[in-house]
Amino acid sequence: MDAILARMGVFVFDGVVLPLWLIAMWYMFSMSLPFAFGFLRTKFLLAAFMGAIGATTSYVGGSAFRADIQLMESLAMAAFAIALSWSVFLPYAYFQLMRMEEQ
Repeated sequence: MDAILARMGVFVFDGVVLPLWLIAMWYMFSMSLPFAFGFLRTKFLLAAFMGAIGATTSYVGGSAFRADIQLMESLAMAAFAIALSWSVFLPYAYFQLMRMEEQ
């Protein structure tokens, strides 16, 4: 998803498509999804809310501390794009996780 947001210009990484630290963070997120936020498994509206708020604050905060990631000029537009994408992605991830566990 970060590659898509980067292609849309929401944020830019210095010199690389995706930095190694971000790839590692995505890997750890995917491995911890069933455990860390397991209570969101069937609460899709809460997952959407937490995805929107949590991801937005993480990306905005991270861009303030990391020199290799910059958000687009309009911070409000960047925050909106991140919140919208994560409010869709997190419930969808839990939906897919539930489907995989049923099989």
